Amino acid sequence: MNDHRQKPRRPFLPMRDGGGSFQIENPDDATPIKEMFSFKDRLLLITEKCTYEVQVADQIDPERKNPDLPHNFQRKLFDYGIQSEALQRILLQARMLLKQEHLTIDVNLAQRLALDALQEFAAMDQAAKIFKNAEAREIEAYNRTQQQPRSLTLPSVGGVDTHCKTFSQKAHYFGRAMLAIAKLFMPRAPNWDEISDTIHQRFGPSDPFSTLIEEVVPNLKLVLNLRDALEHQNKTVTVRDFTVDTDGTIAPPTLELNFRKSVLPRTSVSSLMEELLTALPIFFEMMTVHLSSKFTQPVAGLPIFVDLLPEELQQTRHVRFGYWAKMPNGQVMPFG
Repeated sequence: MNDHRQKPRRPFLPMRDGGGSFQIENPDDATPIKEMFSFKDRLLLITEKCTYEVQVADQIDPERKNPDLPHNFQRKLFDYGIQSEALQRILLQARMLLKQEHLTIDVNLAQRLALDALQEFAAMDQAAKIFKNAEAREIEAYNRTQQQPRSLTLPSVGGVDTHCKTFSQKAHYFGRAMLAIAKLFMPRAPNWDEISDTIHQRFGPSDPFSTLIEEVVPNLKLVLNLRDALEHQNKTVTVRDFTVDTDGTIAPPTLELNFRKSVLPRTSVSSLMEELLTALPIFFEMMTVHLSSKFTQPVAGLPIFVDLLPEELQQTRHVRFGYWAKMPNGQVMPFG
């Protein structure tokens, strides 16, 4: 005899407990995901155009008070894709080298600081683009204007000191993240001068790390002093909008500084921004390389060091440097 009684239905699973999938919701980015990895407590996705962060529901609501939260949440972090030099030199190089199996520092904190550095760099980049676009518009408008023979109307960006202040603040925060990472390796050195002294004393003045630090420290102190002078409207810094020289030529917006042993001759604002945007990722990359190589730990008795990767590995891993192991027979090979 058939039992026609209705069987109890299986209760629906809460949304966050069921299976699911997702896709990048950015109409301006239809490019494929090229890298996906955990960085500290975040899942990062990198496409050909952008970098995204994904968080699952349990990270938002670990006590599970809301069972109907979506599986995941995503947001765009950077307009930097996998071929971005800044992304490769800062974030991806940090991911490659700042590993717990090789270092005794707080790797989670170091990784967070690397991500902070890239965020500050992106803000620098954006500030520079805003200024340079405004400068270019003024030059274009000036070139279209028919000037009077006895009267000249100069182009004007306006608020050049504010543009410089914003850029220098972000550059300083980038340098501060670099310093915080260096202090994880050398906790008794509280500032760049002490970091430099420690490196010279420990490794010698002719060591490549000492040579690097001699270039890095003056530039980062220049950034700090420029930021301080601009924020406090110090008379040791001079910012100019477009000006006319005695020979009648129009000079672009410039700044100059003479403060706390940091001397910057009168320099184009755009040129200074571009120079720092080029130099700072290189400084970050090389500091990460030298710190990781000098303080790495042997693995199974094998000496470990950091060096350039073969060209094919550079292309597949999107970084220039990686760990190498020296084998008992004297040969060296990429490691990890």
